[in-house]
This record gives sequence, structure tokens and C-alpha cells, in this order.
Amino acid sequence: RFEANVITIYDRWGQQVFFTKDAATGWDGKTNGVMNPAGVYAYVLNVTNVDGSTSVKTGNITLFR
Repeated sequence: RFEANVITIYDRWGQQVFFTKDAATGWDGKTNGVMNPAGVYAYVLNVTNVDGSTSVKTGNITLFR
């Protein structure tokens, strides 16, 4: 179990399309109010674990339209 401190999402070219320090704020598939194209995006989560240690979780998400 962990709590996300920072969530960043990148497009396939490595451009940041989303960033938040609020784990309750989700990505709506937009960047600056403009819909992103369908495709695969990478995420990076900086998290605090139950024991107080920190770690980084990474992976991919697919945006469908």
C-alpha cells in the first residue's frame, strides 16, 4: 500500500502532458484543455509507502477515444 505524492504523465515523445501533486486529481486526457490523441502514455508516480519510505513506480496507460 502506498500514497502517490507526485503523478506525471508523458506522451510517446517524452513531453510532459500532465502533472499533479494531488493524488485525488486524475488526468482527464487533456493537456491545457486540449484533448490528447488516443495512444500509449507513460506515467511516473513518486510514492510514500506505508513504512514512510519513498519509491518511484512507472508504467504505461492507454488513452482510448
